[in-house]
Amino acid sequence: IDEAFLDLTGTQKLHGCSPAEALVRLQNSIRDEIGITVSVGLSGTKSLAKMASDRDKPDGFFIIGMAEARDWLAPQPVSVLFGLGKSAVARLEAAGIASCGDLVTAPTVQLTGILGRRAGAIRDLAAGIDPRAVTPERDVKSISSETTFIKDLGSAAALEAELEVLCQKVSTRLKAQNLAGGRVTLKLKRPDHRILTRSQTLSSRTDKAHMLFTVGRALLAGELGGRRRYRLLGIGAEQLGPPDGVSLLDLAGDTDARQDSLEAAIDDIHGRLGQDALQSGRVFTRQHRPERDPTRQRAALEKLDEEDDGPKQDPSDNAGKTSG
Repeated sequence: IDEAFLDLTGTQKLHGCSPAEALVRLQNSIRDEIGITVSVGLSGTKSLAKMASDRDKPDGFFIIGMAEARDWLAPQPVSVLFGLGKSAVARLEAAGIASCGDLVTAPTVQLTGILGRRAGAIRDLAAGIDPRAVTPERDVKSISSETTFIKDLGSAAALEAELEVLCQKVSTRLKAQNLAGGRVTLKLKRPDHRILTRSQTLSSRTDKAHMLFTVGRALLAGELGGRRRYRLLGIGAEQLGPPDGVSLLDLAGDTDARQDSLEAAIDDIHGRLGQDALQSGRVFTRQHRPERDPTRQRAALEKLDEEDDGPKQDPSDNAGKTSG
């Protein structure tokens, strides 16, 4: 989990303390019991909570009270708005709309010409208004896993070892939800933070780690060589639906029941004895092990429904949200 929202409305009696105190306890518990740090933002809307969580990384705690939210936002650059894309920010700045205060007071016709039909929603975000609720359940569109490396990686062996681990994680999540993916997407981030994605549509949906790895490995091979190195690797399954059945086709078009049976046996061992009980030689010899480095931090941005056309309850109040 990279970040999450919590709706703390009405929890003061349950926790015996204010939302702010409950979040401090949570932050300390995670540090003491798991050994990692989290940054917490507390406010009365999702967008403000997200902004707050980004203000004091790592291991920070920042509160934006709803009473002062509009005044706090006014001098902030429009780029802080939750989900506003870079191109939209550039268009606003080119029109002389540099701050949230500028955006709130800009003519509606001008904003619509720049932002399209989401102009009203973006203006509301700039004024601290965001009616979206925290929804604990939603339709899953994709399942993915990614890792940021401690040091940039460039060799096929090192990247394939990381890819195998990620494929196992994605496969485990797919199987747990009785889902399978019809499209596999590989994600790479270069040292200059430019992102590459490569995808392949499958002939039938799969939830098997060995299939995800085979496809991901082929996609990765086309991005290796020379001086190319990467700071992040991810793999995801999209076009989700029920597994197509026990007879899955591999890339050559042949039935691969033996590998499916082997994977089922490995899954059973992992379920009973843990992921480290049985590993491939590739995974066993890998050097990069971010899951064992508690100092590793990675931040992500949750976007609005449409990135480009897009967007603190007082701590004494009994409502709030957090992301960290």
